[in-house]
Amino acid sequence: MNTPATTSTDSTVGIIARVRTLAQPVISWWASASNAARMLVVFLFVMAAYFAIIEPTIDAYNRIATAADAKESQLREATRGGDQLKTASTTVGMGVLNYGQIQPPGDPQETPIEFNKVLSAVLDRHNITSRTSTTRNNSLKANSPLQKAFGKDHKIERIVQDVQFDATPDQAFAVVADLEREAIVSTISRFQIRKDTGRGSAAGTVRVSMAVETWIKSKTGGTR
Repeated sequence: MNTPATTSTDSTVGIIARVRTLAQPVISWWASASNAARMLVVFLFVMAAYFAIIEPTIDAYNRIATAADAKESQLREATRGGDQLKTASTTVGMGVLNYGQIQPPGDPQETPIEFNKVLSAVLDRHNITSRTSTTRNNSLKANSPLQKAFGKDHKIERIVQDVQFDATPDQAFAVVADLEREAIVSTISRFQIRKDTGRGSAAGTVRVSMAVETWIKSKTGGTR
């Protein structure tokens, strides 16, 4: 009676025998073949291995390398963008430090009232008593960057206070510095200073003329 181990061994021996039988013609041909024929067979085998295994591997490597280069380029671009953002942030910070905060265009009803209060408070703080002022409104041009940013549904207007007063040079420059630090003051679009002669003013004073602005935003059509 055959055991399982004996049956398995017989099967293995049988397979080996059949492989030898099938391979015998090849072995006989290889033994009798010329060197040139053998080299041709080796060459064909190497070429088949190249196209079946090596070339797909190289293609896969090239795809991975290309993707890696693209990711590296994106990282470098992001790094450059971060440096630019850092520089811009520093510039903005220095601007805020030197000139104060600037608020966006305000409410058309409340902003002019607050603007007048701030302007009067700054002039009073520096003892500017001899002063005159007039107010005018101007709309920003349609192609201005700020107007484009808010679009056609809104109109940006400039509330301009033309102010004239007598002051010492130190007072004049202190007024300008304080106004530039006020968030509600959008810009000082004109500043002129000249020696005040022939008007009976105190010695050492100058005549100051300046245009101080705040900007308001309203919906087109007159609605808020």
